Amino acid sequence: MTNKDKTKDNSILAARAQRTLKDIGVNPLIPQDPRQWKSYIINLRTALLGLTTEEFWDIVGLSRSSGVKYESSDKSYSRQPNRKLMLLIAEAFKLEWEVPDRVPNTPVDSKSSSKMLEMLEKSNVSMQELEILLNCLSNLRKLHSKMGTKN
Repeated sequence: MTNKDKTKDNSILAARAQRTLKDIGVNPLIPQDPRQWKSYIINLRTALLGLTTEEFWDIVGLSRSSGVKYESSDKSYSRQPNRKLMLLIAEAFKLEWEVPDRVPNTPVDSKSSSKMLEMLEKSNVSMQELEILLNCLSNLRKLHSKMGTKN
C-alpha cells in the first residue's frame, strides 16, 4: 500500500469516527487536566469509537507502537500524553477542549478591594489602562471559549 492510499484510508477512518461520535450524540470534551489524558484516550478509542489500536493511532498520525505507549499503564514502558499529542487527537477527530473552570464569583470585600487598589497604585495603572486591561481579559476569555481545539 502506498502512502497516498494509507492517507486516504486514514481520512475515511477519521470521517467514520467523527460520524460515530455525532451519531451517538457524544461530544467528549478533552479535559484540561493532563492527568486525565491517558484514560481519556483509552475511553475515546475503545468505548466511544471502537477502533483498534492501529486504526486509532494511524488516524492521529503515529505508529501503533508509539501510540500504545500513551495507553500503557506499565511505568517503564509508558509515555505521558502531552499537549501536542492531545492537539493532534483533537484535530484528527474534530474534538473540543473543556472550558476551564472560572474562579467562583465571590463578593469583593473591603480588604480585597483595598488590596486591588493598592496593587493598581503601585503599578501606576491609570483608569484608562485598567479599562483596556479588563477589556483584553474579557476578550481573551471569549476567544478561549471559542477556540476549542486551538488551545
